[in-house]
Amino acid sequence: MSLRLTSALAVSVAAIAVQSAIAVTTPIAHYRLGESDPGAISGGPGNALTIDSAGVPDNLTKVGAPTYANGLAPGSSLSMNFNGVGDVYTGPVLPTGTNNFAIEAFITYDSGGNIVPVNNGNSGGNGAGLLVHNANRPAGEQAWQGLYGGVAFLTTNVPAIAGVTTHLAVVRDSGTTTVYVNGVAKHVSGAGPNAPVGAFDIGAFDGRVDEARVATFAAGTFNASTDLLFPFSNSAGMTTIYQNGFEPADAGEFTSAGNGGVAPAAAYGITTTEGANLFAFNGGGQPANAVVTSSIIDAAAGAQSFLYFDYGNFGANEPQSLRVEIIDVLTNTSILNQVISDNTGEGTVNLFSPWYFAFTPTNGDIQLRFTDLAGASVAGSSDGMLDNIRVTQIVVVPEPATMSLLGLAGLALLRRRRQA
Repeated sequence: MSLRLTSALAVSVAAIAVQSAIAVTTPIAHYRLGESDPGAISGGPGNALTIDSAGVPDNLTKVGAPTYANGLAPGSSLSMNFNGVGDVYTGPVLPTGTNNFAIEAFITYDSGGNIVPVNNGNSGGNGAGLLVHNANRPAGEQAWQGLYGGVAFLTTNVPAIAGVTTHLAVVRDSGTTTVYVNGVAKHVSGAGPNAPVGAFDIGAFDGRVDEARVATFAAGTFNASTDLLFPFSNSAGMTTIYQNGFEPADAGEFTSAGNGGVAPAAAYGITTTEGANLFAFNGGGQPANAVVTSSIIDAAAGAQSFLYFDYGNFGANEPQSLRVEIIDVLTNTSILNQVISDNTGEGTVNLFSPWYFAFTPTNGDIQLRFTDLAGASVAGSSDGMLDNIRVTQIVVVPEPATMSLLGLAGLALLRRRRQA
């Protein structure tokens, strides 16, 4: 359903403050990768040291020529850009042990493959890291994964798309390992790491990293929704302004055209994360031309905003791609125009990948548009699947005292105008 902001005086927050030590986690190290580094500016060379802002500092030393760039995470103004394996920040290994720890970061992958943008230990023999790798993927397709050096690839089905920022976390709690991609658990196993030995590194790939954090916690107490830095749609301060799960109650929240339509997930044997329905693109040998367009969404101009949705490839070995647009209604121009792809079918249980985009509405009202770009499907199949669309914003409604001050200021302005 579409949800409208109830206060005309809603004031957007320019950025959501990135969480620090919350709930029961104890950060061992937190690298803002810019904001804590003296004199850092976007486009400028990385400092000789990037500062650890958590507890006793474990500052990292620059190797090569990384540069500062615009922030990737909510509330972040800066990140670090790396231009290949020669660019890295490195320091002593962090004391996570082998259980009850979390490693997380916001990462934008640009090119290359089989890389470890954040790693604690020796990626070939011990420790844990965040990984972009093609294990269990078609040739040439990379996916977001975790790594236990010398032990296991912690595989997920979520494609790593060049230029798209993703939050990735590896968590081990009471002997269970979970890899979270954009806040969703996409790998769960009993795998465990060897004790980390060597170094803690950020970089050595082509892309950007922001808000890299390593934390520990008491066994059995980790809660992803409060202990990760990812901006969950139900986080404190979030207001949901649009949601559509293609259920009967959502019929007025979107229109569609072309070869596709709403279908019960059970008809395909698909396990959904919410509700009973989904939108199926491009089925039964038909060409790809389906478009899903949202109703007009009443958004607060200038507010930090987030788009979430699930998209997956049902057809085996049939490459699928989807254009995702956020359109400013006033000017009919795109705030976001991004193509995502998924080159292999994931079956029915682990079909969906969680996607997330941060954006800022320019003039208020927006619309979402999802366009199927894949080729014709194999006869009898149905390929790309879309579900669980949600848009949230960080908004603040002034307190009564603030509203009174705004009212007095307005009266004073009217009085001055009349006197003039």
